[in-house]
Amino acid sequence: MEQAPAATRDEALDRLKAFVPNAGRAYAAQRNNASVDAVSRLSAPLRHRLIAEPEVLRAVLSQHRLEDAEKFIQEVCWRSYWKGWLEQRPNTWAAYCGERDQAFEQVADTPAYHQAVAGRTGIACFDDWAQQLNTTGYLHNHVRMWVASIWIFTLELPWTLGAHWFLSRLLDGDAASNTLSWRWVAGLQTAGKHYLARADNINKFTGGQYNPAGQLNETATALTPSASKPPAAMPGWPVVEALQASDALLLTDEDLSPDHGGLRIPNGLAIAVCLPDSAASSSSNLAQAQHVQRYKHAAAQDTVARLQRAGHAVATPTFDELGTWLAEVAPRRLVMPWVPVGATRDRLMALLGDLDMPWAYWQRGWDAAVWPHAQRGFFPFKKRVLPTLSDLLA
Repeated sequence: MEQAPAATRDEALDRLKAFVPNAGRAYAAQRNNASVDAVSRLSAPLRHRLIAEPEVLRAVLSQHRLEDAEKFIQEVCWRSYWKGWLEQRPNTWAAYCGERDQAFEQVADTPAYHQAVAGRTGIACFDDWAQQLNTTGYLHNHVRMWVASIWIFTLELPWTLGAHWFLSRLLDGDAASNTLSWRWVAGLQTAGKHYLARADNINKFTGGQYNPAGQLNETATALTPSASKPPAAMPGWPVVEALQASDALLLTDEDLSPDHGGLRIPNGLAIAVCLPDSAASSSSNLAQAQHVQRYKHAAAQDTVARLQRAGHAVATPTFDELGTWLAEVAPRRLVMPWVPVGATRDRLMALLGDLDMPWAYWQRGWDAAVWPHAQRGFFPFKKRVLPTLSDLLA
């Protein structure tokens, strides 16, 4: 049975509590089996930080030894690794956006593209998964790899359009995890190392539900990387450790629970939660699916309600109304929880460039500690982070 997504902090905490007993060896044994519901289903609330990585890791380690729960802990750390990697290479996101827009001009009107996104390719497993994605906003992680591989190597469609398809329909769609995972499947993230969906693997890990023997390209070679620019440095944004009473606080769908991440919110502070659906692109090609917009809206409304219960007044301007709201509250400075590389940052940077107001980021301690370790691959990242987990989570 399909589980409803946790769109509130309380629902996410309940789901975490229910999952923790199974986060050890049971998860390690079943996590790749798409026919068994052994995963946490916490990716959507984690994506929008209704809950945060340290909360999840503390809960898991309260019941399991690190060595028993390492497979699940690694999955949580992959999210932070991808974030840190892209933060230090924002030009990778810019290059993806440029290639995506070019691909839309060349491919988006072709029958092959429309058949793929609608789930009408004739490959039964792909078509069922495409329709599941389009209607529920969820796919098992192993299924995501198969779908991406079939899209790239069997259907031979541009990887950037597949990445956007996922990003626009997944409830946990995240610029870093999504873009870089598609690059990895294509063989672009680690040059020459690609992922090929194989019929026998799909048959095994779907419990025999699907066996696309003879329908997949199982001998394709990795895509060839285009000429890349040198990695950009991590941006030197102004960062603050605390809010002042004269500040204004802006929350976006990138971090909806900073009050549970160490940020103390003074009484009487001007607060705005910019509802995420207002940031959707005016381009029909780039618009988010309605179910994604509904989920983000529900998560944002939960944040508004929680802050109001704590005694704070909260405004809900659209992104286009942000300048008007700031003129009304007239803060000394605008502070935001760190907005990572992606569409929301792109939108905000364009807006802030038109506003004559100082602004700064507040960064979670977990991000500040682990993102800088995402210099190379995940293995060296893991070697640095896992041995220090107890200190990071203290």
